[in-house]
Amino acid sequence: NEYKSYLSVMSVASIRKEATVSEQEKAVEYLTSHKIGETLQLSINKLYLAQPPSVYGFLCDYLEAFSEKPTINLVSGFVVLSQHSSTERIRIKVTCNVRNHTEEGEQVTVGYNSSDEPMSLDDLKAVNDALIGLCVFEQEAIDTQLEKLEGVPRCMKLAVSMAVFKTATRLLNMTLVDRLRTLLEKESISSPLPSVSIFKNGKAHQGKVNIGEVVIVGSPQRGYSKNMENLRAIFNKVEENIGKKAGPQKSSSGCYVFAADRLEAMLDVIKESAHELELIPEQDFSFLIDIRANNFYTEVLPGTGSAKKQVGLDISSLYITNMQYIAAFHVMSPSSILSYTCVCVCV
Repeated sequence: NEYKSYLSVMSVASIRKEATVSEQEKAVEYLTSHKIGETLQLSINKLYLAQPPSVYGFLCDYLEAFSEKPTINLVSGFVVLSQHSSTERIRIKVTCNVRNHTEEGEQVTVGYNSSDEPMSLDDLKAVNDALIGLCVFEQEAIDTQLEKLEGVPRCMKLAVSMAVFKTATRLLNMTLVDRLRTLLEKESISSPLPSVSIFKNGKAHQGKVNIGEVVIVGSPQRGYSKNMENLRAIFNKVEENIGKKAGPQKSSSGCYVFAADRLEAMLDVIKESAHELELIPEQDFSFLIDIRANNFYTEVLPGTGSAKKQVGLDISSLYITNMQYIAAFHVMSPSSILSYTCVCVCV
């Protein structure tokens, strides 16, 4: 009691030395109604018992539990162009009240008239009126309110629900999969394997390397965060090594231009970069290869422009030369390759 009285006196005194009696009473009433003295006293006791190295970091984490949960302030939307420059998309955005400020949440883009239920931005007014003031963490309550709305297209309801879900996930500093596990109370949901494109946009016609994309994929034995750490490290190392070879040559999008007449040349750069990082194919990552054409050419006869090798022999030699990492190679849509059975026979 003495400590709380002292705290109240100090708090009031710091407002203004010439504070009037009425102002002092208002200050005491304000501090008392919010239980400031009790809460700060309890936080100091916890601080002393824990004695953490970061004093203010501990206090921030502890006091955060007493703050009001983020609430939905606004559900808005605007029309955006599709990749074909047509106005067929609506981007929905959730804005929240977080502590004492307004913070923009995540966005979700949904087809404009691509469903059986045409949408209108006017539909968002009913959505906004139904959700404003609700805690952004209460996904079930929000979805229940959305379900009750009549006349709002279902695809718009789903987009708003997803925008809320993504916003809450970010505010909670969680991954989407962990947030989903929490909501569904199911530990069996497995994290998706992240992937990163390393090489793409290969030429898809005779006489060129018909590779649409070379992707590296995380390992099922690693968690999502560790996979992302590894893939990001490989990507940066590959960019660094290609930069040394390619020099200042870059595409209009800012990517390094890497001339490769063989798929193996692309894979060698990735494997060399991974080796420098002490990462091992199959254990830490794997390859996913997108072959664009039914016939896979790698060598060009001088002066003719015609190709020498086809898919069966080339992919087989690729597997054979990388036999120690055979489980680390995956081919995207192998059924589209006419000579796929030939590949199996050769291997």
